[in-house]
Amino acid sequence: MSAVCLRGGRVLDPVAGTLEPRDLAFADGVVVDVDSVPGAAVIDVAGGVVAPGFVDLHGAIVHAARDGQAAAAGGFTTVCASADHPAALDRPDAVEALVARTQRAACRVLPVGALTEGLGGRELAEIGMLSAAGCVAVGQGAAAVGSPRVLRHALEYAARLDVTVMVRGAEPELEKDGVALEGPRSIRLGLPGVPAVSEEIGIHRIAALARLTGARVHITHVWTAAGVQALRRVKAEGARITASTTAMHLALDPDATDLSPYDGHLRFVPPLGSPEDRAALADAVKDGVIDGVASDHRPWPAYAKDGTLEEARPGSVSLDAAFSLVLHALGGDLVSTVRALSAGPSAVLDLPVPRLQPGERADLVLLDPGSHTLLDRPAGAHSNTPLAGTRLDGAVVATWCAGARTFGSGAAGTGHSG
Repeated sequence: MSAVCLRGGRVLDPVAGTLEPRDLAFADGVVVDVDSVPGAAVIDVAGGVVAPGFVDLHGAIVHAARDGQAAAAGGFTTVCASADHPAALDRPDAVEALVARTQRAACRVLPVGALTEGLGGRELAEIGMLSAAGCVAVGQGAAAVGSPRVLRHALEYAARLDVTVMVRGAEPELEKDGVALEGPRSIRLGLPGVPAVSEEIGIHRIAALARLTGARVHITHVWTAAGVQALRRVKAEGARITASTTAMHLALDPDATDLSPYDGHLRFVPPLGSPEDRAALADAVKDGVIDGVASDHRPWPAYAKDGTLEEARPGSVSLDAAFSLVLHALGGDLVSTVRALSAGPSAVLDLPVPRLQPGERADLVLLDPGSHTLLDRPAGAHSNTPLAGTRLDGAVVATWCAGARTFGSGAAGTGHSG
């Protein structure tokens, strides 16, 4: 692989929190000292920001080529394939099939195995065999484990294998049939509600079992201010947990998007929160109580979203919109945005935390914070999104995975229409 030098940009180190003008070079898939490759091909990135490639903690890869393209267009170089979409990854052969069909994807795909058989929450999956087949973690996707006994046994099993468990904080009986945050909005629209206390109870239960078992636990889909406060408490008490929210829960205002009982594109699990919830999530991302932001990319064919809010399948395509959504939600804080999309998720997965220093793998993204992204044509396998036609600040200009360009021209200042 020929050497490349990105000249004239600013390099963002999400660990040190620095953004400094310097050239960056890479060759043979790794970052190298600029002076060591005098004959490198030069790409002028003046006005752009060079940052570590993004790492997605959970995003579905339904169509390897098209969803891989969506990941690259969003700046992602690594995507953890969700345990629950399009089907449960609860058998080693299913994991091996996913690995085989995603080998040529435009991003690195890491499978997350199912914690329980069929994600039913009753019988444990063969966590050891799933780990041996290549799973970097196990989890339930957006589903919650209702039985404390099952969750305890799962955490004990995972702890013996030193496997990270990804699970959502929730009390399933309180969430049953709910499709909107419980409160004035759900009452006004006549929709069954989900109370915020469900997440608060769920997080405390998970943290207590994590302490009991010594398991490494990652809490996904944090969506309420009550959940954030619970996280702050259990982390202060020393619980061995990390946490993430999703780009949509962090950024999307259901009132601004006209939440309607008849619009299936606004169905999410958990549901979208209030302005107070989003503000609490943003603060928690900035101060590190929430370790990362996931895309939670969920492609669905059109018919799956054509029904009412209660009938529709939950989720949205979001890989190519995640950077702009997070940057918007964090008020333009570029360092916190990149940290939440790269260094934070890497630490959760126990991967090397990227700083774009010589010797590191050349997983890079070129960003143009002053440009914009028009969310008109999602790049993935399907186009289910409530954001069609939305214009957001900040654009991904180019992406390199292990030194190979997977998206873009490499020239900053051109904007991007996603």
